[in-house]
Amino acid sequence: AADTTELTKVAASPPRPRPPRPRPLAMVERCFTRAPPGLVKQSQVLEEALREMVRDGDVDAVEGFLDAGLDVSAPQETDGRTLLYHACLANQPAVVKLLLQRGAIVDFEALNAAAVLLRPALVRLLLGPEHGRWITRSWTKP
Repeated sequence: AADTTELTKVAASPPRPRPPRPRPLAMVERCFTRAPPGLVKQSQVLEEALREMVRDGDVDAVEGFLDAGLDVSAPQETDGRTLLYHACLANQPAVVKLLLQRGAIVDFEALNAAAVLLRPALVRLLLGPEHGRWITRSWTKP
């Protein structure tokens, strides 16, 4: 009888909460301070953190980078893709709207990602008349 009581206690106990994920900016700071010099390019760490913020839909963090002077339409060094493309790929309409409000140019890859992945709300955002930006080919890596 004691064995079944233990099993009941274990089954009834609530699941353990998952540990919180580190914030992307904290990850960037940790990489800059702990990585040996020359091991990682700082721009690669920053770009990965930005992509993660966009994928997670962290509008406040992305807005902070834009307020600090980040070029909203510039392609990233690591993959040649824009933040708008990554926002469309991750299905983050709030981030897409923010990037468009800040003057992002709609590139073909972002529009293609939204269309191919069947995200009509994003396609409407990208093609909306209120933005009126040119649709251009994405810049390619040198």
